[in-house]
Amino acid sequence: MTQMVDAHSTPGDAGADSPEVARLREELALVQRELAWVQANAEAREERLAALATADRECDQLAKILARHLSRPAAAPPTVGGVRGWLVRKLVPGLIPPPPPPPDPRLAQIEKSGLFDPAWYLRRYPDVATAGEHPTVHYYYLGGEEGRWAGPRFDTGFYRARYPDVRESGLHPLVHYLEVGKAEGRLTVQPAWEPSTQDAEA
Repeated sequence: MTQMVDAHSTPGDAGADSPEVARLREELALVQRELAWVQANAEAREERLAALATADRECDQLAKILARHLSRPAAAPPTVGGVRGWLVRKLVPGLIPPPPPPPDPRLAQIEKSGLFDPAWYLRRYPDVATAGEHPTVHYYYLGGEEGRWAGPRFDTGFYRARYPDVRESGLHPLVHYLEVGKAEGRLTVQPAWEPSTQDAEA
């Protein structure tokens, strides 16, 4: 029957010179180093998770502030027109902003729809917030074509895929829903019981 080896025995102890004891000591030292490494990594991971949670809360707050700021009407920036303005904008980009486009009445229609959520849009698509784009303007001119969600209750890609006449109409998908689809009772999001179009393609 083998005796249990005390991990803390000293080289002068009986049996300390045996190869088995030496091997067990090496294994114990290795396990202790691995345990220390795991504990250090676990602590570092918890610190990173806490930092990420804080950053996530800060991003949510910034997205809300940005959405409120962007939804306020702003004074028109000074513009320089004509050839001189074009030349200055070409030579020194960002110095003088381009003249604002005429407002499209459909932007207001989207904003008042109750289906477009600017704060949610900026949280879901941080690239829009980073670029400093107005969420409604981005969604109307780019996001709809890219299939981005208007908010949690309107899946643009689903609506366009489910109803082929939307693309044929030339209307923005959310505008189409507001002007045509709503009266017809069309769906705005994938029903939970129905397989998604992505599942069908796989």
